[in-house]
Amino acid sequence: CNLVDDNCDGTVDEGFDADADGYSSCAGDCDDNNAAVNPNATETCDGVDENCDGFVDEPFDVDQDGSTTCAGDCDDNEPTVYPGAAEICDGLDNNCDGKIAPAELDNDGDGWPECAGDCDEENPYRHPDAPEQCNGIDDDCDGVVDEDTGLDQDGDGYNPCQGDCNDKVDTIYPEAEELCDGLDNDCNGHVPGDEADVDGDGYHLCDDDCDDTNGSLTPGDEDGDGYSTCDDDCDDAEIAAYPGNPEVCDDDIDNDCDGDVDFEDEDCSESGDDDDVIGDDEFGVGCECHLASPTAAAGGIGVLAGLAGLVLFRRRR
Repeated sequence: CNLVDDNCDGTVDEGFDADADGYSSCAGDCDDNNAAVNPNATETCDGVDENCDGFVDEPFDVDQDGSTTCAGDCDDNEPTVYPGAAEICDGLDNNCDGKIAPAELDNDGDGWPECAGDCDEENPYRHPDAPEQCNGIDDDCDGVVDEDTGLDQDGDGYNPCQGDCNDKVDTIYPEAEELCDGLDNDCNGHVPGDEADVDGDGYHLCDDDCDDTNGSLTPGDEDGDGYSTCDDDCDDAEIAAYPGNPEVCDDDIDNDCDGDVDFEDEDCSESGDDDDVIGDDEFGVGCECHLASPTAAAGGIGVLAGLAGLVLFRRRR
């Protein structure tokens, strides 16, 4: 079997072509007992290498996935599709069982099946590539609602689309704790009654405004004397004026806030005036030198007359 007519009978290797298909084993016949198998045979889909090229049914496994159409490959142009293949998220019947997994179906036609992240197969406007809208819905299926639809300018975790009714104040957002600031902190559309500033003095009932209809009465202690106008401080710009402070009789201030200033105050009029002269200088207010009574006036006149007579007498001498 050497492709030579050794016995010169005009036939080459005639003893080595048992199936008489014209090909001997030494000429490449891979099955010399089957005339349908030889190097020139046509390959059929039967699980046999008819053409002796070392491949079985190669024209019937176009995608080279190792499975031919005659062996059950239901899509011989797709290497991920063949009997026993694992199902993947591609919308194909990978394992050739005649069914596509429900999660691989794109029911709304948006190009995204559930297995690829579509969170609503009934709404073509909701899928991972959809732009997020300010509508209270997770349009892009990332698990977050209305993100990136408005800046959270105050950093409180809420943007206007999420119900932040004032995105410039970080103490204002949905369900925030109400503070005594005159603002609608929890964005429910109402400011609690005790946070109102009716008189516009900057104070509320919730922070101890004693009269929210009178702007002159506030709990603030402007002069630092320990008393506010709510504590009956009569001059909250004057540190020397507050209830109970001793009256100073020459400072033009109502020190004890009783409504009287200096000598109008009984604390000054009863503290040492000797009743001899009205307006004497006992309290440092100057001397006007007018007499307190007619008797005292007559005595004064007599003294002056006596002094005048003495002067005339001396001159005559």
